Amino acid sequence: MASKVEPVESSVSAKVLIDSPAGKDESLVRVEATLPPETSQALASVSGVSIPLLPSESGSWEGQAVIRDGDLVPMTPPSITVTDDLGDSRVLDAESIGFRPKSTTLKDQYFLLRNNPDRAIARVLDVGSVYFRLILLLAMISLLLNILIEIKRQHPHLIASGAALVLLLLVLMVV
Repeated sequence: MASKVEPVESSVSAKVLIDSPAGKDESLVRVEATLPPETSQALASVSGVSIPLLPSESGSWEGQAVIRDGDLVPMTPPSITVTDDLGDSRVLDAESIGFRPKSTTLKDQYFLLRNNPDRAIARVLDVGSVYFRLILLLAMISLLLNILIEIKRQHPHLIASGAALVLLLLVLMVV
């Protein structure tokens, strides 16, 4: 199981996206690689940080990590350690595409993490979704009780604020 450095093969390509959020000293590094079909494990090394790559539904291998900006060396090309089905591993120097840091707004950061969730982020987003659904259910029950219990004495401002809360929660769940 010796590791050897080989030139870039035609079936290997890597795309490295570095997202440097405005006002933060950390960057999100995302690696997408096209690897040979016999690959069973892959590990990318970007600026000395190891990023495990997992197969995606599209057939590529993807992984991401948060790196402090002081540890990020944009001139160092990423390398990918590939282990095949037989257990042989080799280090491939992959030429990267788009290895340029960019600065994004908070809204863009949210949608980037929402559309490309890491395992930890996915759990937080799932808990948030359950939380909003629970609050929505409670708000709808309280609104219905407010309307139905004292049907002769309605308070329009309470009904309007309850309906606005339900509408706000629906908007937050969709986004």
